[in-house]
Amino acid sequence: MDVIMNGVSFNRDVCAKMTRRQFLEAHENAYFLDHNIEDRRKILTDVYSIIKGKSVTNEGL
Repeated sequence: MDVIMNGVSFNRDVCAKMTRRQFLEAHENAYFLDHNIEDRRKILTDVYSIIKGKSVTNEGL
């Protein structure tokens, strides 16, 4: 099952095996490039939290 955020699909099974740092490093320079790096990290942190079943911030969504 995929998680989709702003039209970008993330494979839940693959991403769930990553640490938060690995997830950010793998995706921060590939997606949401129309946002600055801080905003990209907030969005990606929220995606990672959704994948891991944790609560998310209002800033990234």
